[in-house]
Amino acid sequence: MGADALVARAVGAVRRIILPKVGDQVTAGQPLCRLEQNGRAITIPASMSGWVTAVNDRLADEPGLFSSDPYGSGWICHLDPMRTQQPAPILRVGKQAASWLENEFLRFREFIFTQASPDLALGITSQDGGIPAVGCLSELDPAAWSAFEADFLRRP
Repeated sequence: MGADALVARAVGAVRRIILPKVGDQVTAGQPLCRLEQNGRAITIPASMSGWVTAVNDRLADEPGLFSSDPYGSGWICHLDPMRTQQPAPILRVGKQAASWLENEFLRFREFIFTQASPDLALGITSQDGGIPAVGCLSELDPAAWSAFEADFLRRP
């Protein structure tokens, strides 16, 4: 388990990651880990319920791996899925995942534009339709981080 490229790109260079512990039980939608950067933080929710069987201890010393390689060496933990009578969560794979992520990047571009102060260079340059810069959330205040978490991480 980990986070997708959108979160990694938005947050940029993470300074600290608070990881779950091996043996922890996590519930889908509830906190999995916390990312911290220069007095700002967001919580990554678990995408499914289960028990943590391994954590990426390397992130304690090299938290930048989270952003530089979210699908590889920046993984957060391994989960043994909880077997319940509830329907399995809908996980996006292949073309469906790529299409969803592309749409989320478009939403994120609009989000950044609405959050940026007009006196920030970020707000002026984001109108060109390009992809937001890596770590662009670091240019915004803690309220924008909270809004990002609510709009992009706590959605069904």
